[in-house]
Amino acid sequence: MVSPVENEETLSELRFDNGLYHSQATTENAELKELVMDLGQSMNEDDQKKSIQRLVDMYKSSVEREAEDVQAKNVILDFLAKYSLKKMMKKFLQAVIGPDVAIAIVKSTRDEIVERINKQGCCNIKQCYDLVNLAYLMQTTANFQYDVTIEYLFPLYFVLFEAFVKKTKLEVANSFSDDFITLMHAVLKQILFAMAKIVPYTETIASVYCTKLIVLCHTVIADEKLSFDLKTKCCLIILYSSTIFPDVYRNNFKLKSCPFLEFLDKYNDKGYIVIADQKLPVFKHIESVVAIYATMLGVVPQQRLVEVKVNDQPLVVLLFSGLLECARGQISANNVIVEISRAISTIGKHLKIIPADRSKQLFLESIFYAWGHIDHFIDSVRNYSRQFFADLAMWAAHEKNSGKLELAAILLQYVKDLGPTQTAKFLGIENIALHLGLDMLLRTFAELQDALLAVVAEPTVSDQACKTYILVMEKHFEEVETEEWVAHWVAPATRLLKNKNPNVSRMYLVPCQRIIIKAFQLQPAILWKIFPDDYVGNTQESCVLLKCLHYARLNGVKATVDAREKCCAYWRSLIEKEKMMKFAVHQDDEIRITALAAVVDTQKSTEIFLDFEFEFLLTYIRFNITSQIPNIRKQMITYYKKAFTRYSAGYYVITKHRENLLKQLAEKQGDRELDRVAKIYNELTDSYKSFILRMAKQLISNLTYDSNYFRRSISLDLLVSLQKLLGEDEWRRCWTEEDVINCHNILFDSYEGNKKLALMVLKHLPPSSMGLSTKEFTSKYIKRSLEMVLDFKPSKPLSAAYLLEACAYSPYYYDALKEEGFADKSVADPKLDLFVTLLGTLTRHATKFDGTLDITTGYHGILLCIRHILENRDINKNNDAYLSLLDHLVVLCLNLTFVLMPIVCNVAPEGYLPDAEDECSQRETSLRAQKILSFAWLTIREMTLLFAEIVKQTVQLENSFEMVPEELLIDIGKFFIEIFIESKHKGVFEKAFVGFAVICEAFWVSKNSNLNCLPKVWLKEALDICTGEEECDDLSWTRRSAGLPFLILAVLTTEPVANNRATFHETMRKLLAISQIKDKSYEKYKIHSMNVLRMIFRHSRLGEAVAFYVSSGIKLAFTCFKTRSWEVRNAATLLFATLITRIFGVQRTTDSLDVCMKNKLTFRVFFQRYPQLLDFLLGMLAEECTNDNSLVLHPLLMVLSRLYPSHMEENNAQMEQFLPHITKALSNPNFRTRDLAARASVPLIRPDKVRDHLLNCFELLSRPDVNDNQCQGVLLQLRYLLDVNAYFGLPVTQCLKDTVHILARVGEKYSHMTVSLYMEVILVILAKFQTYPDVGMLRHIMLLLSRQMTSSLLPVTSMGKYPQTRMMLVLFIAVNKFEENESTYPTVTNQIMSHLYGRDVEMKRFCLNLLIYMNQALNDSSPKHALYQLEELQVPEEVLTIVNAFDKQSIKKVLTHIHPYLKCFLTEEIKFQHYIKKEDQVLLFLLLNYYPCVIKYLNLSKQETLTMLLKFCDCDNEELISAVVSCIGTFLLQLDYSVLSYSRLVQVLMESASPAASAYRRLAVCQFLSRNYILYCNEEPILNGDELQVVLSVIMVLLEDDELVIRNAMSAFASVLKIRVLLNKNTTEKYSGYRWPVVPEKAREDLLNLIYMTLPKDKAICFLFSWMCRHFPGPASSKKSSEVFERSEVNVYAENVAFMDLCIGLLHKLLWRLEDDLSYEDKSIFIEEHVLLGTTILLDSISRHPSPMMLYKTKLSVICALKSIIKFLERCEIGDGFIDEFRVYLDQTTLNYLTIQVDHSDTHTVKRVFRRIYEPILNYNRNGRVTAH
Repeated sequence: MVSPVENEETLSELRFDNGLYHSQATTENAELKELVMDLGQSMNEDDQKKSIQRLVDMYKSSVEREAEDVQAKNVILDFLAKYSLKKMMKKFLQAVIGPDVAIAIVKSTRDEIVERINKQGCCNIKQCYDLVNLAYLMQTTANFQYDVTIEYLFPLYFVLFEAFVKKTKLEVANSFSDDFITLMHAVLKQILFAMAKIVPYTETIASVYCTKLIVLCHTVIADEKLSFDLKTKCCLIILYSSTIFPDVYRNNFKLKSCPFLEFLDKYNDKGYIVIADQKLPVFKHIESVVAIYATMLGVVPQQRLVEVKVNDQPLVVLLFSGLLECARGQISANNVIVEISRAISTIGKHLKIIPADRSKQLFLESIFYAWGHIDHFIDSVRNYSRQFFADLAMWAAHEKNSGKLELAAILLQYVKDLGPTQTAKFLGIENIALHLGLDMLLRTFAELQDALLAVVAEPTVSDQACKTYILVMEKHFEEVETEEWVAHWVAPATRLLKNKNPNVSRMYLVPCQRIIIKAFQLQPAILWKIFPDDYVGNTQESCVLLKCLHYARLNGVKATVDAREKCCAYWRSLIEKEKMMKFAVHQDDEIRITALAAVVDTQKSTEIFLDFEFEFLLTYIRFNITSQIPNIRKQMITYYKKAFTRYSAGYYVITKHRENLLKQLAEKQGDRELDRVAKIYNELTDSYKSFILRMAKQLISNLTYDSNYFRRSISLDLLVSLQKLLGEDEWRRCWTEEDVINCHNILFDSYEGNKKLALMVLKHLPPSSMGLSTKEFTSKYIKRSLEMVLDFKPSKPLSAAYLLEACAYSPYYYDALKEEGFADKSVADPKLDLFVTLLGTLTRHATKFDGTLDITTGYHGILLCIRHILENRDINKNNDAYLSLLDHLVVLCLNLTFVLMPIVCNVAPEGYLPDAEDECSQRETSLRAQKILSFAWLTIREMTLLFAEIVKQTVQLENSFEMVPEELLIDIGKFFIEIFIESKHKGVFEKAFVGFAVICEAFWVSKNSNLNCLPKVWLKEALDICTGEEECDDLSWTRRSAGLPFLILAVLTTEPVANNRATFHETMRKLLAISQIKDKSYEKYKIHSMNVLRMIFRHSRLGEAVAFYVSSGIKLAFTCFKTRSWEVRNAATLLFATLITRIFGVQRTTDSLDVCMKNKLTFRVFFQRYPQLLDFLLGMLAEECTNDNSLVLHPLLMVLSRLYPSHMEENNAQMEQFLPHITKALSNPNFRTRDLAARASVPLIRPDKVRDHLLNCFELLSRPDVNDNQCQGVLLQLRYLLDVNAYFGLPVTQCLKDTVHILARVGEKYSHMTVSLYMEVILVILAKFQTYPDVGMLRHIMLLLSRQMTSSLLPVTSMGKYPQTRMMLVLFIAVNKFEENESTYPTVTNQIMSHLYGRDVEMKRFCLNLLIYMNQALNDSSPKHALYQLEELQVPEEVLTIVNAFDKQSIKKVLTHIHPYLKCFLTEEIKFQHYIKKEDQVLLFLLLNYYPCVIKYLNLSKQETLTMLLKFCDCDNEELISAVVSCIGTFLLQLDYSVLSYSRLVQVLMESASPAASAYRRLAVCQFLSRNYILYCNEEPILNGDELQVVLSVIMVLLEDDELVIRNAMSAFASVLKIRVLLNKNTTEKYSGYRWPVVPEKAREDLLNLIYMTLPKDKAICFLFSWMCRHFPGPASSKKSSEVFERSEVNVYAENVAFMDLCIGLLHKLLWRLEDDLSYEDKSIFIEEHVLLGTTILLDSISRHPSPMMLYKTKLSVICALKSIIKFLERCEIGDGFIDEFRVYLDQTTLNYLTIQVDHSDTHTVKRVFRRIYEPILNYNRNGRVTAH
């Protein structure tokens, strides 16, 4: 068939549109319209199939009537494109359409397309694609006449392809839409299919189209802008064409067997190919070359790859070597290296056919390639390379099996030579183990497991090393006996895990955990060998044990010990129940959450819960519900919801089986077995019901006002899920009136998430429970909520929104609203009624608006509530009613903006007052201005969010309704533009950005062309301002361009994916272009552009898109650093900082220079990502390196210092180009620049050149003409070089001899700072060369140092840290380098003591720190002092360096020798404070903490010594107080506690534990109390009376401290407590090993139990009651902030609810437990007498003892209430009506009295305590007895 195009010259002008094609846009047929709507809305596949069947039938009938329904046909094509991707739907479509209908549609559509091309010169992309898709869908079906169809379609395919190719010559490929490119892919697929399929039409293709296709495809392949996929398809077309084109063209090729290769420069000497009289140039671009190689590899059969030879080489060898050669080239484009790696990985399956004579060379080249790309930054390249490396190992294994060991030997040797942390080494070991065999691997690597474990803790390689270890371990398991395998692989990991050094075990936790878990999976029995029953182990071991148990539960692994199945002490025969319960309260978060996971997760979703598991779940949530870690809380909620799901499934199974059993029992009465089973199921049912009710009540009890956010949030979240498991009646019975009130109060919570959850819970309770049972109350409720809506504080209107929503559940809701004239019951939509009510309120207040601001009216509150309603309404309902309302609302809000905008747009909005304001005082003016600004900001913020929601809903419904007129939508957009351009308040435009982004996103997808174009219009207007094309005086360029960047960002981030980010790229080009203009008049616009660019580079949604422009951004920033304008340089600095974050990631260290590896990149990766920066940075560095005043050099070096070398050798040349210029920068006058240059130079020096470079540095330092700056720069470089390199073989003596003159000329030629650096270099060298033999040189150095020490000359340069460094070097040489003799340690002692007694304050401080850290190092098992633990004080770096250079034995000898001298010094200093300044007394006492003997020998009595130490606490220095407290603790440990008075000490502890005290001071108290537990935790505590109660209260306060570290530290006493309590009961501890730390909640419970057991009864009662009724002062409290037991506004862990139940239970025991000889049954005591007795005891206890936690007024009220109860009881007569009378008196008299008298904040708690205390009495039955909990 001839070309369908009448004039082929028009192809280059052929237009491709992408809209809805003819007859598709509008559907007039009603039936068809209905079908289209059904298909569009239906999500059900069966419904879709029915609609499609009707659609096809409709089209068939129209064809049969010879009146084709074009609309139906186009709809069919459209829906085929949507649904043909689904596999099952595809088969249905093929069957329902059938060949006849398909051919009819094909012909008709093809004719339409051709006609439009010929008449209009236009072609619709979608119509063409739908046609091609139909052909693709049907061409493989039976009975489809493909030969007829292809003859009809192929000419059209050719025309489309030809038009595309011609367009590529005229347009930039990036301008093509994604749909256009997709169409071309589909067309090329069809062309390939036609060429590959043998049909009669193939001859026509060969004769007519073949050569033309080759020419067209050549153009595509040669175009560097087109995608690789297109080029690959074109390569395939050429390859197929070369096999079928006429012989006359084949004669033009030399390589007859493979003419395709002649398209490459390598195989074509002429440089071109002649096809159809056209000279086609050969391909030289690397992407085109790779496309040809990859195509041949993918198509040519394996046999042909070997048989076909070119230049005497098999084709496979040529392709292989060619691809490897491509990989070695300089590749800048990421997509090219991806395709090369993909092609090379394809060769992997052909490696075995490589000829033997070429195998070694290709194997070596392949290894080099694989190892060079294994760590590539592109994931796909990395994965392809690793797969190829595995193929190489299989190739070597194949050769080995054939008796050829050469390749295997090469692989083994290369892997062995690799560094221990290189990724290639791990992959090599894995592949050798998998393919070459474990024997060969273990022979080559004798200590493989040790080598892998040595690096398994390295962060950069941990995962890979662990994976390798596990793989080899798993492989070895299959080959050896279990015992040998355990010893070889499991035991080494277990030893690391059990290391007694917690730092070591913690470091190896994750990898060892993975190893042991995998070992457990292979052999479960090993777990109980590692962790026997009587072994506790450390935290890391417990974590591993639980991970294994979790795996066992998930996979159904059973224990192998039969005895456990019969033991009730074990949980599911896996672990002891007691141990499992301890895991639930372990201090480690991961242990606790893993324990929960092990209980909840199971292999079967219907597995029945055990009673222990129910108890575990109840206990667990009690102690973990206030977890501070968000992720832990999230996991805990997830697991409890899983437990509820499993509960539901299990309960269903139980119920079903129980019903079946009852039926069987009815049939077989008296069957004992059935009775027994039925009894079991009854017990299970009771157990399940009991658990869910207990859980519900426990969660409900957590909703009290004093519960913290975590407790409320988790409880509400779980209650929402749990409610579904209970029946309606059961659910309601769980709630008391008080509980409902508590839940309702959460609607006033400051967290919106809690409000939502509370409302979800309340809606399942009857409205009457909230009091909404009468019309009057409902009306008051609504009025109160509406008053809150108008409140100025933002939190109250939000609460009001939820209160109004809760009120809607009232049956009187509509009646109440009717009174206000708003309700319309015919609609029956509470949200709409609320909307009308709120809009009416807004209207009433807005109409009063006369230009003066009434800041008492919270317009923002009304807008917030309206937005809340709109966000939560059903968008498909009542839209007609909302139409006029929204219109009115928008107009109202836009009117308000006329008064609000002048405020936020003022140059100084913080002090702006409208002209209409009355005059007032300056202070009043300031306050009113602040209120006005807050009012305006809050109102505009809510207005922007409301507008966003309105626009979003309007666009969503635009096909059905016009919710808001188009004109108003445009006005809304103008309002936002005005905010961004004119506003000066950052908060306004930052919040406006959120709403504007929603609007832009809606307009981008709107089908209204007037709205759809708005984002581009706004963007153009903003860019015109940036570029100066439009002047705008309102925009502030001193406030980082104010809202302009936010405006542009909102448009760009919401651009639809279908646009292919065309708008973004155009914007970036404009911004970068204007920023590069050097005209001074454009500086303002440059600043705007850079501010916008900065925001664009920062935004996460543009992360991938901006990568292409990072190089340009860096160039721009560096260029602008050179300008004279400060404003431009400032904008450039901000842009540069953003780009550094974008390139290297968020800074993970506080020091911007000393960055971690995660903030660095290899040179190779950096310059592959940003190739343009290589020459730019190099040129800039060369230009600026000698400029002493350069503003560019410092940021330039910051970039280079974050780069490090990769393993690729080809990049070394590039790296080394930077080194000479950086070396010049080492002499820069600025120290920071010299330091950066030194850091940046180190990675550039190749490992094999390090020694030479070191020698060059020392040679340079030896020159007499080197100046101080240059000397210092070289020393910095030496310092960093020596830190990161091993340098054995360096001639140390010669180096020191040539440079030691620097020491001699300190303060003359060289500054002290320079000489300090030189001494550091010497120190590092001597530390590395531990066996340095030249004692003479060392003595010479010591002589020079000693002369300086005794010199009386005044220094002429700043000393800095010179004395400290000098002392460090002296100590190091004396201790580590000289042979130990009788003068070694006296010399060290003299050095230290001379400085302690000397005048140099800094050296005294240094020596104190030195002695403290030496003691810390010697006692490394003891915890650090609180000051160091919280990093309030830090050990100086110099001290760390010198002490870490000593071994423990040397430290011990130094401290032993200095001890008597230091003891005298410390004794004198404590008495008289001669030598140590006041600011250094902290260090003195921290050191004294290690020398309790000094305190003993003060020649004072023990009480006098304690008093003297406590006097040091009479100051405001909290650091000193914390240090003294620790010293007192150490002092007390040496004494008999009972001989001292502790009143003052208790006072100090009480003050130091106050929330107002610093964290380290509170932590010091924790450490004191944990060490000196004998004071309060003993069979007979040392403290007694009020002092004991105060200390116990201090512990309680610390256990609920806001800081987790303090709570955990105080919890340490709990392990001591257990031992003491157990000793009291004459039992012993069962577990061996480490004690387990517990969570603070558990420790607090243990403490309360201790109080119950140890305090006298009356004091215990008073203490418990006082804590239950403690007062939480509010913001207006008159109490001082330093009050010891103040809760503090920020402390969220001080709760009464947490221990209320326990305290009540203990009080019940203390008050209501009868003596053994008393009983109600024998009437030795009556209930009336018992109540009177208990109440009297309670009254006496509270009256006689202090209650520090209670408010004084509350305590008096409680005492009066108890006296009143006693009087009532005294009047009562013994009888049956007592309980009812007492209940009435308690409720109506006592509790009412307390409501009136007790402080409002305490009322709830006190009343609750009274009810709970008398609970056993009120529940008493005359037939039973009072029982304490």
